[in-house]
Amino acid sequence: RYIGVEDLWNSRFGTALVLAIAWGSSVGGFLTPLGGAPNLLVMKFVQDQVTHHEFLFVTWFTRNAPLTVGVVMALLIYVRFGLKAEMGESPGSRDYFKTELSRLGAVTPQEKWAFALFALATLCAFGRQFYAATLPALSPSFSFLTFALAGFVVRSQGEPLITWEYAQGQLMWGLFYVFAGGTALGTILNRSGAATYIAESLVPYAGGGGFQAICVFTALTIILAQIMSNVATVAIIGPVAIGVFQNLGLNPIPYVYVIAAAGHCGFMLPSSAGSSAIAAGYGVNLRTMFIKGFAAALIAAVVIAVGAHLLTVFWPGFGYA
Repeated sequence: RYIGVEDLWNSRFGTALVLAIAWGSSVGGFLTPLGGAPNLLVMKFVQDQVTHHEFLFVTWFTRNAPLTVGVVMALLIYVRFGLKAEMGESPGSRDYFKTELSRLGAVTPQEKWAFALFALATLCAFGRQFYAATLPALSPSFSFLTFALAGFVVRSQGEPLITWEYAQGQLMWGLFYVFAGGTALGTILNRSGAATYIAESLVPYAGGGGFQAICVFTALTIILAQIMSNVATVAIIGPVAIGVFQNLGLNPIPYVYVIAAAGHCGFMLPSSAGSSAIAAGYGVNLRTMFIKGFAAALIAAVVIAVGAHLLTVFWPGFGYA
């Protein structure tokens, strides 16, 4: 509104801005385990069904950084040149952000404490390999829980950083159910034999692994990701892929990384991802989202498939968790 976009539906520039945020938050979320519930689901599947040991945060980050950078850069170019806007710049936006920043004022002691607690929890998560043997029970999930609970204990200016009355009203309780439901769905598919049955039917299409198998699972995941949520997509495809490659006697981990990356690329419909739903809620042009999202998904699929193939060929470490 500040730059003159009152009708988001009919503004190509406004729609492009909001879609850039929605798509960027989706693909950027693949970089670390903190970026979304699908990542945590993949880690759990690999731990329970493949490696049977803890999946380190730093391992996820190093293995998936190349794919993330590749997809982000490709989509950045596409959004910049593929979404034709009616204006070339947003006049006055720099002044707007400066004004908003000045309204925030100086950083408060409470904000400094909150940042410090989160930074410490993140440091513990990514430095897990240095203390895992000494404190085996202090996994990243418990690290974040510990420092979150510390917010109820630490007092600043005579008041606790957070109270339960505030916390229970601000927490996204639905996210807990989504993650738990995704985990349960994956477990049911695995234990009931459904994943094995589907996996056996896909074995002929996966060939002997390699580039053909990467293309098959990239396409399958991205197609499903356009229709259903990324959590449901990964919960369904993850156990199936593990079953396929275990039946073939191949290492499933590179293909699981591919599925996790492709699962973050739901761009076409509001149901594809939480960020897309929010963009739709703000009033972006859904026709533009669908058409441009289709092209964005194709671009992401090509980058993921080619990038993952090159990583498997030239980087043996890509196949480890």
